[in-house]
Amino acid sequence: MPSHARNLRLYISIALLIFLFFARQRSSNVVFEEKEMSQFVNETDNSFSNFELEVFEWKACMQSNMEKDKAWFHTRFAVNKCMNETQFSKVPVSKMMTKDEVMKGVPSYNMFINSTKEPYTVVTIGNNSREETKQQLVDNLPKDSKFFGTHWNSSQIFSEYQKLEEYLNSPNNTNIIHLSDYLETLSGVKIIDLLSINYGINNFELFTELSNGGEIEREGLFICQIKLRLDFPDALKKEELIEVVSRITLDGRYLILSIHNLEIFMVNFDTPDCREKYLDPYII
Repeated sequence: MPSHARNLRLYISIALLIFLFFARQRSSNVVFEEKEMSQFVNETDNSFSNFELEVFEWKACMQSNMEKDKAWFHTRFAVNKCMNETQFSKVPVSKMMTKDEVMKGVPSYNMFINSTKEPYTVVTIGNNSREETKQQLVDNLPKDSKFFGTHWNSSQIFSEYQKLEEYLNSPNNTNIIHLSDYLETLSGVKIIDLLSINYGINNFELFTELSNGGEIEREGLFICQIKLRLDFPDALKKEELIEVVSRITLDGRYLILSIHNLEIFMVNFDTPDCREKYLDPYII
């Protein structure tokens, strides 16, 4: 065989060996990087509890679905979708229709998570106009629960309720009293299991009071569950409501488990006493 042919074969063989060497090295590096990334993800997952991971998933779902179309209908849709796609769908929210109506054809609901461990502390604001509605709440909560409220009975009607009503209606009213100021009048109450506001809210500054680090928390009060009723929103108010729901999602205090008709139900996942009593038992 001519020498130049042997040399050509030698060059080709050497080039092929070099190519195979670097290809194997690259393959090894990719496998190593994949293992390293997988280990990183697993370590990251292991650094959070299952509960925390469910909260992250819920927040991501809410942000993703609300960014698609900033419409009130899609905001309500996002709340239901994101609850159903996480383990929070296992949380047994009691949704009991009352005989009250927000307006003709739009019924009101009592919403709450029950607990047989210990009595509730319940605060209601606004008039449950029917005795059946009050009794329904009493009958379905643990015995020895404590009830406070502006209209719970004649002896507990808040003397300045009109000022609180004005606050819930508009931040521009001058003769008002804030929710935090009213709750301060409940002597000895530090954790409220259920706050139910049955008056149609039109002042969304209320959500700032309820937020992480808001006035209510600064007063040393914590609320585990909140069911509130909204006044019927016009187009501008719907836009404001969408911003409110976005702030609640980012705030890191409440999960929104239901928006039904004009009523919103939220649960405090940030305060340990609330989380352990009403959410932890259902998250595996």
